[in-house]
Amino acid sequence: MGGGGNMSNPTAKTELKQNPLQRMPTSKPPFTIGDIKKAIPPHCFKRSLIRSFYYVVRDLSLVSVFYYIASTYFHLLPSPYCYLAWVAYWIVQGCAFTGIWMVSHECGHHAFSDYPWVDDTVGFILHSALLVPYFSLKYSHSRHHSHTNSLDGDQTHVPKIKSELPWFYKYSNNPLVRILLLVTALGLGTFLYWTINFTGKNYGRFACHFDPYAPIYNDRERLWIYISDAGLIATTYVWYRIALAQGLAWVVCIYGMPLLIHNVTLVLVTYLNHTHPSVPHYDSSEWDWLRGALASVDRDFGLLNKVFHNFGDTHVLHHLFTTIPHYHALEATNAIKPLLGEYYQFDGTPIYKALWREFSECIYVEKGSRMGGGGNMSNPTAKTELKQNPLQRMPTSKPPFTIGDIKKAIPPHCFKRSLIRSFYYVVRDLSLVSVFYYIASTYFHLLPSPYCYLAWVAYWIVQGCAFTGIWMVSHECGHHAFSDYPWVDDTVGFILHSALLVPYFSLKYSHSRHHSHTNSLDGDQTHVPKIKSELPWFYKYSNNPLVRILLLVTALGLGTFLYWTINFTGKNYGRFACHFDPYAPIYNDRERLWIYISDAGLIATTYVWYRIALAQGLAWVVCIYGMPLLIHNVTLVLVTYLNHTHPSVPHYDSSEWDWLRGALASVDRDFGLLNKVFHNFGDTHVLHHLFTTIPHYHALEATNAIKPLLGEYYQFDGTPIYKALWREFSECIYVEKGEGSHDNGVFWFKNKH
Repeated sequence: MGGGGNMSNPTAKTELKQNPLQRMPTSKPPFTIGDIKKAIPPHCFKRSLIRSFYYVVRDLSLVSVFYYIASTYFHLLPSPYCYLAWVAYWIVQGCAFTGIWMVSHECGHHAFSDYPWVDDTVGFILHSALLVPYFSLKYSHSRHHSHTNSLDGDQTHVPKIKSELPWFYKYSNNPLVRILLLVTALGLGTFLYWTINFTGKNYGRFACHFDPYAPIYNDRERLWIYISDAGLIATTYVWYRIALAQGLAWVVCIYGMPLLIHNVTLVLVTYLNHTHPSVPHYDSSEWDWLRGALASVDRDFGLLNKVFHNFGDTHVLHHLFTTIPHYHALEATNAIKPLLGEYYQFDGTPIYKALWREFSECIYVEKGSRMGGGGNMSNPTAKTELKQNPLQRMPTSKPPFTIGDIKKAIPPHCFKRSLIRSFYYVVRDLSLVSVFYYIASTYFHLLPSPYCYLAWVAYWIVQGCAFTGIWMVSHECGHHAFSDYPWVDDTVGFILHSALLVPYFSLKYSHSRHHSHTNSLDGDQTHVPKIKSELPWFYKYSNNPLVRILLLVTALGLGTFLYWTINFTGKNYGRFACHFDPYAPIYNDRERLWIYISDAGLIATTYVWYRIALAQGLAWVVCIYGMPLLIHNVTLVLVTYLNHTHPSVPHYDSSEWDWLRGALASVDRDFGLLNKVFHNFGDTHVLHHLFTTIPHYHALEATNAIKPLLGEYYQFDGTPIYKALWREFSECIYVEKGEGSHDNGVFWFKNKH
């Protein structure tokens, strides 16, 4: 079979290290990527359109055969053979789906053919058929290949350091808990990665592969993300129509369960290729592309190697040369093994044993420990960048920087507003509201008790949060952060605020006074704390937990209503002040007409719901609109209260207050998944008080840009929201001057009665 040359292609077993768990070297390799390329036969880099299509046709034919057998013969089988046949079908069809994914995955790497448009067309169709967003994966996955095993730059399979581990990992030594975590990871891994970037790069804010404006993507890629989403919507619609004709159970059996198995196998293969005790990860001080690309593991998946087109057993090569098609991958891998030597990682441990071992041992990374490796891990997370004690009081002296200095630290594009992008978020949120409404009004009455009641409670919560998302976008209209056109801002803000029974212009004018006098005891308009002598009589009972709970529930449920009607927690004007009153002391003469217009908007909305109640019934209106509106008001009070109430934040009287120190005296909070729903209102609030015209979609980037400059003047508290709410409501009762402070005009929260 050919003479000449060095017959340096022994079997895999004789080439491998005797101990596959021995750590791979982390020093700079004695070869270059050019040396590796020279070791590979030139024909391995050639792509054949005909050969690639052969594998597509072969895999689709397998899928068709399995479908035909299942749909034609399974119903003829007696029990229990029928059920066993379906289980077998799900497994083999799911593996066939994964084979299709592996071929179409090559399209994103331009390894399918010499024609990029062919690659993208085939990849888009096949990925969409498997409910995978093709272009979203193409772009995010390219970042994975560009920064493999970089703790700072890798896009997926990014391990955590010990301090970042979720709380439930402390129970992972319990075998039952570990099994539960493993099943969840295998079954939901791809879904969680697409939706919340689980195990992906930490961008400092919510990242979703279906969101064109996610931080994963740049401006030139956003249109293609829309196209990916359109492909998924089209596929979902096709299966929806099939379900109407054939029944949901049929669709689940024929397509849903194999798709689940496909996702399990996809997580299994990619997890094991990137998770191993011998593999190092690098921080920015040590990482380079070649060492990162080498830091993956080839595995032996037995018969599935062929089904999966050798994706799992030639993965090291795939990270070195992504354009080599799979049908040359084994030959190319065997060609480079002698050159790579100890830098080539292969583990032939049976897959079930390897999966349990890696899931048990590869929990986190640290220097010189498991999964660890070279370099200084000098990229702390947001939590380690923050003050060690979030309750430490912020400085009250004049900052060593000006508002101009802060502005210079922010990238100029963050100040640019996009009408199209802002409207995208309006349409997105209104679409969510419409979907939730449709589901509730169409299907909930079909559910038996108690599922019907549970469904309504879930609807109220998610719809209420969606309402708050709409409010957050329309709130930007009042700050002229929505677009470059004030009349557009006011029109959109007025319509959306009125729909939520919020007086737009009343809020716009009173809220501008809040931003002009933040944390001034004499001038602030809202969240104005009281001194001890001004506390209502019932606060002397607030140390009683039951009384405190009652006060908290009242504040959350009625807070916005009380603020609009009697200016509760607002500035003391010496007389009654109401946001619905054009002649309230809150407003001046030129603003009064607009207060009338705000009131007219509320009256119009109320009348519309009155007419709907006459037609549908009051109970229907309460369930569809009233309860979500209540949840919206609760979340709105929750977010704004926690952004302005904290033991570390000072308040100033007129002798000490100035605008910059007041604007800095608010707190960013982490609301978890709700950060995205609320358009990062709660976790970028400090920036919002410094530059109100920066739109929310630039707020995280701008916040990260100013943190180093602000230093101790930047306040962040990552305490879980439920704990923070109880603590602040217990400890931040009133303000008084700090004991022994030379700043006579600086006040701090107290709770002693």
